[in-house]
Parts: sequence; structure tokens; C-alpha cells
Amino acid sequence: MKSCPNRWKAVSAFTLVELMVTMAILVILVGFMVTIVRTSMRTWETSE
Repeated sequence: MKSCPNRWKAVSAFTLVELMVTMAILVILVGFMVTIVRTSMRTWETSE
């Protein structure tokens, strides 16, 4: 029973790390999408 709190602490730390990783991945994905949209808009403007 004494090891329960330690396990909970490890779980909380793991969840925090997972949240940080997921947030970073989301930010990177959004950045890629924005850059792709910007490049596509530029190509459309130049083609016109």
C-alpha cells in the first residue's frame, strides 16, 4: 500500500509528459498546415 502514492506520482508525471508531447505535435501539424496553405496561396497569386 505504501507504493501506491509513488505510482500515482509517476502516472501524473507521465500524463503531463504525454500532454506536452501531444501539444507539441499539434502545434507542429498546425504549423505545417499554415505553411502549406500560405505556399498554395502564393502559387495561386503568381499563377493569376
